[in-house]
Amino acid sequence: MQKKSLLFCSVILLGVIAGIIINMSYDKKEVPIIPIESIDEKTTIEFMSSWGAYDSKANRLKMILKDLNEKYPNLILKDSSMAGEDFLFILKTDFATGNPPDIFGLWPGKDFETLVKKQQIADLTEAMKEDSKWYNQFKKESWEYVTVDGHIYGLPVETIYEGLFINQDLFDAYHVKVPTTFEELLEAVEIFKANDIIPIAYNSTPEGSYLYQNIVMKLGGKKDVENPFDKDGKIKPCFLTGMEYMKVLYEQGAFPKNLFTLDDKARNDLFCKKKLQ
Repeated sequence: MQKKSLLFCSVILLGVIAGIIINMSYDKKEVPIIPIESIDEKTTIEFMSSWGAYDSKANRLKMILKDLNEKYPNLILKDSSMAGEDFLFILKTDFATGNPPDIFGLWPGKDFETLVKKQQIADLTEAMKEDSKWYNQFKKESWEYVTVDGHIYGLPVETIYEGLFINQDLFDAYHVKVPTTFEELLEAVEIFKANDIIPIAYNSTPEGSYLYQNIVMKLGGKKDVENPFDKDGKIKPCFLTGMEYMKVLYEQGAFPKNLFTLDDKARNDLFCKKKLQ
C-alpha cells in the first residue's frame, strides 16, 4: 500500500509540472518545461478529475494536494474534482467554452484523441523520457493509452477493472440461479419482480452503462470492442445486439423506474441496502 501511495504522489507532482506547461501552451506543439521549484510568484493551477466527492480516491487526493500547497507556498492548487456522471460533461463543456482546467484526468478514447488533434493537450514526450528511471516505472504496455502518433500526452496513472456484482443472499433467499445466459437473466428478473425487488441496479449515467459494456464485451470480445467499426464504417453487430438485449431488459421492468434521473450514489445505495438484486 505504501508503494502505491508514493507512486500516486509522484504522479500528481509531475502532473502539477505538466499543468504549468499546459497553462502556458494551448494550441502550441512545443512548450518549455518549468520546474515547480522555480515558481517565484503566486500561481494558480486548476486540477480536475473524477476523484472527488464520494470517490474512493477523494480523501487521498486532498491530502496530496494539501501537502503540495504546504511544500510550494507560491503554488495555489484549485481542486475541481468531482465524482459521478457530471465529470465528463463538465470537462467537455469547459473545453468547448475556452475555460479548461490546467491539469485533468480523462479516460482513453475519442474525447482524448479529439483534444490531441485540436492541440489542446501539451506534448509531454520529452519531459517523460528525460528521466528514464521514472519513465520506466510505468508498465510499458500502459503508455499506448496516452500516446498518439508516437507522442505522449498524458500519464497512465489509473487502471480500472470493471465487474458486475450480485447480492448473493437475495439469490439464496429466493432460490434464484445466478444467470449464465440471457434467458436465465430474464428468469431471474421475473422472480425478483414477483417479490417486489428491483432486479438490476442500473441508471443512464456512464457508470450505469457498465452492464451494457459487459454485454457487448461478452458478445464481441476484446477485438470488436476496441475496434467498433468494420472496414465500411459500420458499427460491429455486438453493439447493436447488446442494445437489443438492453431494450428487452427495460421492457421487462428489470431497471428502477427512475433510471433516467437516478444518480450513481443513489443507485449504489439501493444496491448496498439490498433493495436490488
